[in-house]
Amino acid sequence: MYDRVTILIYTFPQKGNEKAAFARIAASVRRAWEKVGRLKTVVVASHRFEAVERFVLENENVELQIEQSLVYGSIKTMSIDCIKRLYTRFKTPYVLIIQDDGFPLKSNLVDFVGKADYWGAPIVSDGWKRKLAYAIGMGAFNGGFSLRSRRLCEYAAKMWNGFFSKFVSETGFRRGEDVYYTTWLKLLPMTWWKFRFPSEKEAFRFAVDRLEGHVTPPKDADPFGVHGKMPEVTILAYHFWKKDGYEDAFAKIEHAFCETWRHCGRLKSVLVVNESAPCVERFASENANVEVQVEPSLVPGKIFTMSADMNGRLHNRFTTPYVLIIQNDGYPLRRGLDDFVGKYDFIGAPYVGLQPWKRFVAWLTNYHVQNGGFSLRSRRICEAAAKYWNEKYHSLGDCEAASEDIFYTGTLVKKEGRYRRSFRLATSRESLMFSWDAIVPIPPPKEVPFGFHGEKARMGFGRSLV
Repeated sequence: MYDRVTILIYTFPQKGNEKAAFARIAASVRRAWEKVGRLKTVVVASHRFEAVERFVLENENVELQIEQSLVYGSIKTMSIDCIKRLYTRFKTPYVLIIQDDGFPLKSNLVDFVGKADYWGAPIVSDGWKRKLAYAIGMGAFNGGFSLRSRRLCEYAAKMWNGFFSKFVSETGFRRGEDVYYTTWLKLLPMTWWKFRFPSEKEAFRFAVDRLEGHVTPPKDADPFGVHGKMPEVTILAYHFWKKDGYEDAFAKIEHAFCETWRHCGRLKSVLVVNESAPCVERFASENANVEVQVEPSLVPGKIFTMSADMNGRLHNRFTTPYVLIIQNDGYPLRRGLDDFVGKYDFIGAPYVGLQPWKRFVAWLTNYHVQNGGFSLRSRRICEAAAKYWNEKYHSLGDCEAASEDIFYTGTLVKKEGRYRRSFRLATSRESLMFSWDAIVPIPPPKEVPFGFHGEKARMGFGRSLV
């Protein structure tokens, strides 16, 4: 594999903002190396700048190529380079194009090398045009994260210079290079004789495209890579147990993660533990999407130590816009996470009753107290809670007001007007669609909620739904 594929990425940042822009590029390259190994890597940059030169010096497998025709803000300049000069930028039989929003999620690159001349996520919009395009083999595939043969890249350049440039000028080119490679070239009969493109079903095994307005991937898609927006949610759980019984207790947390992945996909997952153990190390080694964070301040048997960490440091434990907190007795029962992401800053099983007067008072005051054991929170609210906790409320000590879910949805709502006005907490009725808590005396919903907290057997939700 090391002598068959080159990784290639473009960067043409605005002058003065190179450091921040290239940080995302470097992160994408490192993700690719983690999955497919430290293959020969080419960085094509619009100009030299400190961050890219340092990256090249620190990584001997990286080659820097300067292409002055790349213009900040003009994707077209990159497309033209991919069409006319891509084949000159690598010497291996294949090139894996990545971007800051397109990279591998798995390590099975070998499943695609040599099987087709172009791999990318299907990008024709949903509807009859999509069905027709892929049925007749004219469907387009995304180029932001793609695998291409050098033969096809040479052919693309030759056909542009010898045929297409006679009808379309570089300045008049309005399509992406991926459409040129996977649609325009197919208008030439010899393309069908010389090269192979995957079917839509095969392409979904390689990647899915998360950009809005594009094709909807199958619900069970488990692709090699992704292009577009990253999943917005990190799954996070705490586990702090005494050495006696640590592994038995961890089996329940592991089950909670597996059930969550089954219903939500294999999202980035964080496990916060008081100390590492063989079972934790084994779990992390078997699941590449799991990050283990050791927090010595967690004390077995003292829930307050977890609350203090969530109040003051939760925002530092994930980077996505939202975090889904799970526990050994709180996790999803079915699919449906997307129904809640982006709608609220905090949603968990309701503590406030459903009586009309209680709901009216809660609505007036935005006082919607909810359980945190299984909850979805925005990064914004976690950052705000940490600011208040660290500056003002850390001295509360072990009391109800400091319990992390009460702190987020009760204490700060009552005491801080700006906080109360800044964030949207789900109402009790909305919360009940998200989760039901066996501990709180609120009637369970008629429909199975998205998840639960407490004893599942008491709820009548013993069967985990697909």
